[in-house]
Amino acid sequence: MKNILFLHTGAELYGADLILLELLRGLDKSIYTPFVILPNEGPLANEIRKLDIKLYIYNYPILRRQYFTPFGILKYFIETIKSITYLLKFMKSNNIDIIHSNTLAVLEGGILHSLTKKMHIWHVHEIIKEPKFLRSFYKKFVPKMSSKVLCVSNAVKDNIISNNINPHNAKGVNTSHIRNINIKDSVAGNVDKIIVIHNGVNTDKFTLKKDFTLRQELSIPKDEILIGMVGRVNKIKGQSFFIDVAKRLLQDYNNVSFVLVGDAFKGKEYLMEDLLKESKDPLLKGKLHIKGFTRDTVSVYNNLDIFVLPSIKPDSLPTVVLEAMSCSLPIVANVTGGVSEMVEDNKNGFLIYNIDVNTMVEKLRSLIENKGLRDSFGKRSRAIIEEDFAVSTFHKKINEIYL
Repeated sequence: MKNILFLHTGAELYGADLILLELLRGLDKSIYTPFVILPNEGPLANEIRKLDIKLYIYNYPILRRQYFTPFGILKYFIETIKSITYLLKFMKSNNIDIIHSNTLAVLEGGILHSLTKKMHIWHVHEIIKEPKFLRSFYKKFVPKMSSKVLCVSNAVKDNIISNNINPHNAKGVNTSHIRNINIKDSVAGNVDKIIVIHNGVNTDKFTLKKDFTLRQELSIPKDEILIGMVGRVNKIKGQSFFIDVAKRLLQDYNNVSFVLVGDAFKGKEYLMEDLLKESKDPLLKGKLHIKGFTRDTVSVYNNLDIFVLPSIKPDSLPTVVLEAMSCSLPIVANVTGGVSEMVEDNKNGFLIYNIDVNTMVEKLRSLIENKGLRDSFGKRSRAIIEEDFAVSTFHKKINEIYL
């Protein structure tokens, strides 16, 4: 038996949280014993306990923007020393063989690797573009502080090993198959450490089935075309962009409604308040619905006719797109990261490289006015998931990495 220590940034049930949970479900327990440390209690902690996995709560520092001040840096440094002392004792008392850091915001795993020489897998879910000093830091030190760097998409990998964050040229032509990487400029010969394993989705759970629960809750007619998005309320996910798109479409259609699902980080509640203010536009009355976090996202997807990814900043490999595709939905997505590795343009959705409201409005018009196109795109979405993103494939690849 080998003991694996998993370090994560929080205890919610959004993208990276759900991927960690799925990873733990698929871990070969006949070979590996998982130990999970989270910085706080929350829904994720409760789900991990249901798996009968050893879970510990220790408030170690998570690298966030709040530390990007002189005082913040000092505070982070002191807290990190304390947490490393605790984690070293924990590793020794539990005979930890492998460290798995889930997201870049957990630096402790890399430090532990450097101190103990234990195997370290850094599971990277983010594309860091700004601030530049942080992007440069990660590019230099992540490969050095890891045995393997596990990226959730090629877009994430490109961000670490090259200066080109977007593998598409200015005209929107996909050039992601081209890899002209200057080793000296990337990670000093550590490219072979960096691998890509796409996230997987549970196709038994996320599947097409009749459901009008959300429509009934929000008083949306069954025959209304419902366009929706799911995601954490922040500046990356593009909720305001989504609202602007809704305003434009509602000038021309009275049989379309919109729903925005998700809430804000603790301490960022003002972002939700800003959205609620935007939603008070008379044009949106009764047509735009803002719903907070829900665990029953399967029901949400099965109430929608079209799923939108309106991200306006780098979004590595949005799990919500995989889930929506698994529920046979057509996708319209801004390409800011790895979504082009999931969606086939003009086959199961529309990809927008030159991001603007007008372009998304026009793409959505095609789907609003053509039910046959929505249905054919939806069928292709499900087929792509079954072919390339089944959770069983994800489980198999993850266990192979540990081996």
